Amino acid sequence: MLARINLLTRGALLLQVRHVLQHGLSERLGTNAKVKVGHGGTLDPLATGVLVLGVGKGCRALGDYLAGGKRYRGVGLLGTATDTLDNSKGSVVVAEASWSHVGVDELRAGLGPLTGHILQVPPMFSALHHNGKRLYQLAREGAEVERPPRPTHVKRLKLLTTAEDWSSAAALSDAASHSCAPPGAIATIAASETPPLPPHSADGSSVVFCPKIPYFGLDIECGGGTYVRSLIDDLGVSVGSRSHMVWLERTGNGPFGLADCLPQRLWTFERLCTHVVACTNKAVDATRDREPEGGGRRLRTRRV
Repeated sequence: MLARINLLTRGALLLQVRHVLQHGLSERLGTNAKVKVGHGGTLDPLATGVLVLGVGKGCRALGDYLAGGKRYRGVGLLGTATDTLDNSKGSVVVAEASWSHVGVDELRAGLGPLTGHILQVPPMFSALHHNGKRLYQLAREGAEVERPPRPTHVKRLKLLTTAEDWSSAAALSDAASHSCAPPGAIATIAASETPPLPPHSADGSSVVFCPKIPYFGLDIECGGGTYVRSLIDDLGVSVGSRSHMVWLERTGNGPFGLADCLPQRLWTFERLCTHVVACTNKAVDATRDREPEGGGRRLRTRRV
């Protein structure tokens, strides 16, 4: 079962995994061991779900291992837009609009223009750079700069209208502790305290859940660099209202999903080492399936 943990910064998560591995190696080798740990893509501060970590040489291969896009479940709230496009701490409501005319049919109709190969303007509150500074740093200083639209691919954008839709978008696996994630990768579920409640009970088990208007749920499969917050904001505008994101869970990254996560409570040296080996093998198999036949660049990967 995936454990719900307190929301960790990415830096704190990396430090925790590195500490466990370095301490375990140092004890066994009788010397101070150093272990490199990196992540395969950040999550929004509000988000929970799959975060892939690379260990040692796996850090350099994460880009190859994680090719294939990402998948999310997100929840939006109609009626208000915020400066951050979500309800993160410190966000400010910048627009309000009626949502009483919006139903399931209107929301579904609004998904079409946001699906496929689209151009998306990055949010001001994002980690992109502008003249040597992160955009979110400029935004906190009260500045707003022009952001050229960036091409991205939204392969699937589905409205989740029933509990069955929600569950099928990313079923949580009770076998998570026995499965694997990418090379040296650890993926966790972090708790979100914002309404509506995510589909977990207090003890981490799944419960029946489905957002109801003015909340709406989305299942998103997209390429790297896609901002789910922006999709939710744009959807609100397209249906003649406004909206912002209130909950987000990354359910997949490349070939790996929630069922491939190693819960934080199992982060022992032995478990992490076993996980690294199993995950490397799974990642290598996934990349070999994508390697070109009859030429092209071959990934330098091998099973452990």
